[in-house]
Amino acid sequence: MELKIKRNNVAIDKIIYICNKIALKANIHEMKKITSSLYDILGISSATICLAHCLIFPLFTVLPLGVSHNPIIDLLFASIGLFAILKIIKKSGLLVSSILVVSMMLIWISILAELFFEIHLDLIYFGGIGMIIGHLINYKLHRKQNH
Repeated sequence: MELKIKRNNVAIDKIIYICNKIALKANIHEMKKITSSLYDILGISSATICLAHCLIFPLFTVLPLGVSHNPIIDLLFASIGLFAILKIIKKSGLLVSSILVVSMMLIWISILAELFFEIHLDLIYFGGIGMIIGHLINYKLHRKQNH
């Protein structure tokens, strides 16, 4: 999106150069806004699916369907959530970062306890709710900043 005008006037060349730099910065800012929102949407959807899985799955184990719990599924959701929050906490405030990091710690503690010690901890529910809240707050803050 660069303007190229063949003129010998130095002042016009400087103005065109400044306009091109401003346009480039605006495009970069717009891209950062979009990618940050995408990470929030990824985090919200992953945390919501994970929470729904954690709340609904015990019903399937009660029914005689032969379905057993596999903590690898929880590990998959936690990995997606970890990727999203690592991208988000670099650009977010202390409140959002704290909520996301504490929530992720609760989720990982619960998953690792189940994998290694076969102990089910209810911390995963609180971690999932915290992840949803943290991502929603961050998403709303970004929308408020950019409008």
